[in-house]
Amino acid sequence: MYAITKVSLMYMVAAIMLHTLNKTKNSVIIKAQ
Repeated sequence: MYAITKVSLMYMVAAIMLHTLNKTKNSVIIKAQ
């Protein structure tokens, strides 16, 4: 049970990081144009 929660937490953190990275990338692209 603990292991499943740990993996879920890792996936959540990774998803948030990817989302933030995409937002930052989009902002940079918009500024470049």
